Amino acid sequence: MKKDYLSQLSRWARWMLPRQEAEDVIADYCDIVGVPLRSEDELIRDLGRPRNVVKAVAQPRQYRAWLFAFGTLAVCVAFPAVMAYKSVYWGPVLNPAYMIFLCIGVGLSLGSFRRDRVGKGTPTRGLLLPLALLLMGIGGVWFLAGLMLTESWKLLNVIVPTADAAQGMHVLLCLGILAMALIALYGLVRARLEGRRWCAVYILGLSGVLLGLSFWLFLRSTVLTAGPGWQTPILLRYAFITILGLIGTGAALC
Repeated sequence: MKKDYLSQLSRWARWMLPRQEAEDVIADYCDIVGVPLRSEDELIRDLGRPRNVVKAVAQPRQYRAWLFAFGTLAVCVAFPAVMAYKSVYWGPVLNPAYMIFLCIGVGLSLGSFRRDRVGKGTPTRGLLLPLALLLMGIGGVWFLAGLMLTESWKLLNVIVPTADAAQGMHVLLCLGILAMALIALYGLVRARLEGRRWCAVYILGLSGVLLGLSFWLFLRSTVLTAGPGWQTPILLRYAFITILGLIGTGAALC
C-alpha cells in the first residue's frame, strides 16, 4: 500500500513540479511514509490524496506555464493534421506553417525539458523501441516518396498490390502518420514523468508526422506533368523536416 501511495505521489509530483522540486518532494515523503507502516487509506487520511499533497506545494504560475507548454507541443502534433484535412482553406500557407510548427516543437521541447535537467542524465529504459519505430516510419515515407518522385509505377504496384495503388498508399500513410503522432505524444508525457531524454521521441515523432502529412498533401494535389527538376523543391522540403528532426533528436539525447 505504501508503495502504491508513493507511486501515485511520484507521478503527480513529476507532472506538476519542476524536476528538482519533484525529486525533493518525493524524497521527503519517502521518509514521512516509511515509518510506521500504514495502509493506503490511513496514508490518505493522515496526509491527504497524492494529487492534493503535490498541489499544495506546487506554484500555480509554474504549473500553468508547463500546461501551456504541453498544450502548445501537443497542438504542434495534432493541428497540422487538421490543416491537411482542410487543405482547401489552408493550402497557400500549409508548407511554411509546417516548418513553423516543427521549429516551435523542437525549440520549445528542448527548452522546456533542458531546464529540468538534473545532473548529467542517465539512459532511459524503453527509449530505443519508439525511436526505432519512428525511424522506420520516416524511412517508409521517404521510400514511398522516392517511388512517386521517380515515377516508379511498376515497383509501386508490387509494393501496394491493390486495384487502386494510390488509395492503398493513402491508407498506409494515414495509419503511419497516426502511429507516429501517438508515439510522439507518448514521448512527451514520458519526458515529463521519467526523464528529459524522452523528449527525443517527441521531436522525432513530430518530424515524422509533418513529413508524412507533407507527402500526403503531395499525393492529393500533385500533377506529374511539370518540367525538369520539379522534384527539387519537394525534396528540399522533406530533407529540411527530416534533418531538423534528427538534429533535435540528437540534442535531446545528449
